[in-house]
Amino acid sequence: MSHDTEGESSAGEAPAHGPSADAGGQDQGVAVLAVNARFYAAFNAKDFAAMDALWARATPVACIHPGWNALEGRDAVMESWQRILENPQQPKIVSGAEAATVVGEAAVVVGRGLVAGSPIATTNGFVLEEGEWRIFLHHASSVAALD
Repeated sequence: MSHDTEGESSAGEAPAHGPSADAGGQDQGVAVLAVNARFYAAFNAKDFAAMDALWARATPVACIHPGWNALEGRDAVMESWQRILENPQQPKIVSGAEAATVVGEAAVVVGRGLVAGSPIATTNGFVLEEGEWRIFLHHASSVAALD
């Protein structure tokens, strides 16, 4: 069963619209968007511990930062985040126009954002681990312009 949920966020709570309730009544699309918002909040706060807590542990992870080669494996991905978050000149990101799709125990959030005024397109993949949504994929790419 697939659910789509859309929202706007720049960190913090992510509003959402559309049907996306599981049998337990919890809106999984809203839950995924909330974790996605915590990801960007950790990025903007340069909070490595918070970032680390959001990433999957049992599921293999991958990450593609703008201009970087693909990184695979939790150690390589978390090392990249530590380097990025320790960079005092790393600009903040403003995220938005996010849409979540939940399929069983996996979810994808597609969105747009700005880093230092430059537009990016983003995809974040999530998986349920021990009842918590965790990131297993982050991909951000520069784009010519946001529509």
